[in-house]
Amino acid sequence: MNKEQMRKIALNRRDAIEDSLRERWSEDITAQLEQLPSFRKATDVLSYSSFRSEVLTDSFHRCCWAMGKRLYLPKTEPAQKAMEFYEVKEETSLIRGYQGIWEPAGGICFSPEKKEEETFIFLLMPGAAYDEKRNRIGYGGGYYDRYLARYGEYIDMTVMAAFDVQYVKSIPCGQWDIRPQNIVINRR
Repeated sequence: MNKEQMRKIALNRRDAIEDSLRERWSEDITAQLEQLPSFRKATDVLSYSSFRSEVLTDSFHRCCWAMGKRLYLPKTEPAQKAMEFYEVKEETSLIRGYQGIWEPAGGICFSPEKKEEETFIFLLMPGAAYDEKRNRIGYGGGYYDRYLARYGEYIDMTVMAAFDVQYVKSIPCGQWDIRPQNIVINRR
């Protein structure tokens, strides 16, 4: 099976999760994320706006704000196949961007390379599928791989949030694919 076939199978399984179960599993994943020592240590959190059947991130974002962490969400530039993260606060209005995903209109762009010594950067990413070696299949655009190729040396922890139904046996890995350091999945 190639990556496109794996992506399709994993997304079909994820799309089939009932809304109430997706909410419950997302809350479980958020609770697990909150307990990670790397998240507790984080000063800056790069996250994503949940879209379609992804792990829901609203309560995770509320947790970030409640804990006094600076939260950033991606804004994509499809023509350049690039994304940057912009700070969002509870009162920040989001707009529909690439693929209809909610994103910041602009504002303060996160610059990982200007990281202070006491800063700890935690990146939470979505994905379509994962395997036991933490290989990840995204949505085919390579946005996170390119971002991590540019700034990975400054990011202290990378975590993928996923549902257990997104698991595939083995993902073929290319030279540009960058694994998350951790994958947090729902408990049954």
